[in-house]
Amino acid sequence: MLTLQGLQYIDLSMNLFSGTVPSNVQEWKELKQLYLHNNSFSGPIPVEFGVLKSLEILDLYQNEFLGSMPAQICDLRQESLKELTANCGGANPDVPCDCCTTCV
Repeated sequence: MLTLQGLQYIDLSMNLFSGTVPSNVQEWKELKQLYLHNNSFSGPIPVEFGVLKSLEILDLYQNEFLGSMPAQICDLRQESLKELTANCGGANPDVPCDCCTTCV
């Protein structure tokens, strides 16, 4: 991924991306909205999202993430994060999440 100063909005949804999300997302300090839904991202959800203190919307659903929602991301719900969507619905969620606003 690129390092871009002042980046506030990224929509990478529905692009058939796969693999893990690069950890350098933490460099996008001014990012407010990040849409990654409907891809094939896998592995753990990066804890680095938790340093994005301006983040208001994070859509992660319909991917192949493993593990629980990192506490660092849940902590953003107390600050800037208004919408957090993941595959956390149902009896056996793919991504257990106590802080998501919407579970798919």
